[in-house]
Amino acid sequence: MVIPLFIKRYNDAFGRIVGTDIVKHVVENSEDVVVLVKKDGNKTTLEIKVHVKDRGRIIGKEGRTIKAIRALISVVVPDGRDIAVEVLK
Repeated sequence: MVIPLFIKRYNDAFGRIVGTDIVKHVVENSEDVVVLVKKDGNKTTLEIKVHVKDRGRIIGKEGRTIKAIRALISVVVPDGRDIAVEVLK
């Protein structure tokens, strides 16, 4: 997967695709990965749903993996947009 350094136009579909690609490389049950995009004004939330056995893998030791995923996704979001990444039960 290649993440461009500069994105002229961010849209929610792109965020969902990038989020899905990143998460699928971390989990064992990649077919169960679902990334939903919720918008509320200027705030966008990527909600990640994974297989029950993969939740710990996504969060990682002391939250390191989810922090890394959030950092990668924040790279592709243009300045001024607030984005949150949540792992759902």
